[in-house]
Amino acid sequence: MKFRLTGRIALALLVSLAVGLGISACGSSFTIGFVYALSARNTPAGQVFAYKIDSDSGALTFTKDKVYPAGQLPVAAVVSPGQETGASNIITPYKISGSSVQMLYVVNNGDNTIINYAIGSDGKLFPQHTVNTAGTSPVAAAVDKAGKFLYVADTFAPGFSSSLPGPGQIDVFAIGPDGSIPTTPTATVTAGLTPTGITVLPNGAFVYVVQQGTQTIGAYSADGSGALTPLATNIHAGIQPFAIAADPTGRFVYVTDSIQNLILGYVVQTAGDLVPMINGPFRTDLRPRGLVVDPRGKFLYTANFNANNVGAYAIDQTTGNPTAVTPSSNSTGAGPTCVAIEPATGRFVYISNFIDGTITGAKLNNLTGVLVPLQNSPYGTGTIDTTCVAAVASGSHAVQNVLP
Repeated sequence: MKFRLTGRIALALLVSLAVGLGISACGSSFTIGFVYALSARNTPAGQVFAYKIDSDSGALTFTKDKVYPAGQLPVAAVVSPGQETGASNIITPYKISGSSVQMLYVVNNGDNTIINYAIGSDGKLFPQHTVNTAGTSPVAAAVDKAGKFLYVADTFAPGFSSSLPGPGQIDVFAIGPDGSIPTTPTATVTAGLTPTGITVLPNGAFVYVVQQGTQTIGAYSADGSGALTPLATNIHAGIQPFAIAADPTGRFVYVTDSIQNLILGYVVQTAGDLVPMINGPFRTDLRPRGLVVDPRGKFLYTANFNANNVGAYAIDQTTGNPTAVTPSSNSTGAGPTCVAIEPATGRFVYISNFIDGTITGAKLNNLTGVLVPLQNSPYGTGTIDTTCVAAVASGSHAVQNVLP
């Protein structure tokens, strides 16, 4: 089902933008961005919880309208690229009714849908469209740095299911000038068994998907039209690969192995092949799931589900090897799943905790990578089964820029 932007919603968005731009009129503290947490607890639909990020402390407080409806079992959320400064290629937010806004894309596993929301400068969400995936049980998503394509990994390609196992699929959606996505994918390509994670290099040239059922990473070249072409061979990826992330320079790719408690590190080759890092793989705490590389490309963080903590690593800028910092971990709530770093300054880290439904916040030391718990963390959602978290800079603040 598809919803068109109405004049009433457009007007509300303009009001939201105006309110957001005026929030720093009093005092030195202001909102530098927003955090969105997904909850799968409610049935038949899940929810999205919205928080403001305080510029001084990093503390989270609910936005005025704190909760929004999602689809059934929301499991992944990605945001459109924001305004970048200091780069040779300036990326601007999408335009809706003459106003610059960013987009949040939420993937719903239970009803095979993607909802895209326009983000007001005060953090308010405005649902724009709901579209169906081509396959079933979508689990992960990624957006290229240029904001041209949304990539979604489906557990099953059409014709297959849990009762009739078969390959997964990648759905590619071209993102329109207003941030919308079409009702049907621009392109699709078959993936291996049980995909669980997906990432795209910053230059948009290659897409990688974790194929847990075959214990591999599928690599694809992207031609700029949305079409993906599989590379000749898949890359071995441990025993139970789960999440995947690329560094902001596009030189390194990292995968968590949630059974062996490892980070698998790879160096990206010119043709898109991945070569395991020397001295890898690298030890984590128990059951690593989500991971993220900080906007500067200096540090990597893992959400360790069974250990109830987040692991911190410094990235060697020559080899890509991650080395645990001291202290190497910080406590979270119960069952951490996803890790997000606010992009406005790259100073604050947020982790979703599935079991107790909280968001853990920490301050990132940009010299050492050490995380220091934020005051009053963790932050509650009022529910449980918090599946993932995403962070976005507010419209008036630039995101971190990293050059190779």
